[in-house]
Amino acid sequence: MAKSNKMKTKAVLMRVVLAAGAAVLLISLFLYLVKRKDEWIIDECGIPDAVSSISDGEKCCLTVVANSGQIRDKEAFAREVVRMCTENSFRSLRFSTDIGGWPAVLEIDVYLQKKDVGEEPPVFRIRAESERIESVYDSGNQLERYQIFIE
Repeated sequence: MAKSNKMKTKAVLMRVVLAAGAAVLLISLFLYLVKRKDEWIIDECGIPDAVSSISDGEKCCLTVVANSGQIRDKEAFAREVVRMCTENSFRSLRFSTDIGGWPAVLEIDVYLQKKDVGEEPPVFRIRAESERIESVYDSGNQLERYQIFIE
């Protein structure tokens, strides 16, 4: 009789351990999927975002991700990115124009996803040049002052 009780106890303990393991596995899977959902929302939102910038005098070099699988209209995308530059409205990056003013030239490398930066060549490049104006401080937030070229 004692042997039978030991077997029942082992069987019950085994079920408890298996149930606890399954619960931990399900919770881990749930947390992983929640994290991936947030990454997917950012990666597939379709809203451009600047991930790095280098300024040198009147020239600013940007790296922009499209956060999309493809770019259908490069010209419209380029206008949108330059508009975001002039309005200083990128999510991850803000320009400081208090010392040097607005750049006269913007050179922008465009990638589809953030994971592509440094791994693959840019999908295309945008070059925006502002007209000659009296002061570099005057060109900020004036999209029409920039001529946009797509390479």
